[in-house]
Amino acid sequence: MEQAAGHHASALIDEKRCTKCRTYSLRTRAYARGTAIVETVIALPILLVVIFGIIQFALIYEAKATLNHAALQAARAGAVQNAQPDAIRSGLARGLVPLYSPDSSVAGIVSILARVNAELRSTARVRILNPTREAFADFSEEVDGVREIPNDRLHARSTAIGAQSGLNIQDANLLRVQITYGYELKVPIVNWFITRTLLALNGEQPYDAFEQQLLRRTLLPIIATSTVRMHSPARLSDLVVSRADLPNLPRIDASAAPPESQETSEPEEEEPIEQQPSEETTLADGFFGFGSGSGESSSGEPGDDGNVGGDDDWIVGGGGPRDCPINACCTPRAGSGS
Repeated sequence: MEQAAGHHASALIDEKRCTKCRTYSLRTRAYARGTAIVETVIALPILLVVIFGIIQFALIYEAKATLNHAALQAARAGAVQNAQPDAIRSGLARGLVPLYSPDSSVAGIVSILARVNAELRSTARVRILNPTREAFADFSEEVDGVREIPNDRLHARSTAIGAQSGLNIQDANLLRVQITYGYELKVPIVNWFITRTLLALNGEQPYDAFEQQLLRRTLLPIIATSTVRMHSPARLSDLVVSRADLPNLPRIDASAAPPESQETSEPEEEEPIEQQPSEETTLADGFFGFGSGSGESSSGEPGDDGNVGGDDDWIVGGGGPRDCPINACCTPRAGSGS
């Protein structure tokens, strides 16, 4: 009997221990489950915002690439149709159609094109940065009651700089179009965050009134610029801006040497090398495709007009041949007359 009572007491003790273990295990699991839920509630919104942000910025990158192509289409359309606003907007609309995912049918594309044309009136701003109004004042002629800059026989025309524009007539026949397009941010939460952040950080480079109203409508202003050579006389329109509306771009001497790199070590002394006169065309020839290039020769002697640094010494915006988007088509061939 005593042995049976001992076994019974031992069984009761083991049962109590198992009950405590089960209770502790259940409490531990419940605590771990509650901790996981709290961590998920905290981390999931942040993770979703990061994922949404990646998707939105990928869409913005796609929109920027599409707008670059559309700006080129707009400039090309304007180059062959007298830089008229309707032609430029029509070319811009054709270039932006891929952003709207049209149907593969002709009717679907026509419908989307009409929609894009209607939306561009309020979501896009087109400006002609070159030729400026001052260029029209210097070189334009009145033809059928419209002011236009001549486009024929540019190689035979004077390369004299205009008094108001600071350009010659060859420069005035480069069409530079700037497009500011309000891209609709489609990802929720992130679209509101991006636009409100840009409005709040509007400090060092403030947005103008048009760009601010785009941001308030949850549209991201994206800017693209394209330059082509005119293939028809440019006509004055409301899109043409004046020099006061343009940013102050650096003007670099076409015959100037590139700036020397600053090195920590002292440069080694080299023997002077005599500069031989070169008959090659200068950078101005590659940019404009007209005239005799710089008035100053490579040896620093006066040019044909007797002045050091002639009318072609300056290039708008400066830079090398790669800065000219039409360099490949306007560079004179070797051996051809200027």
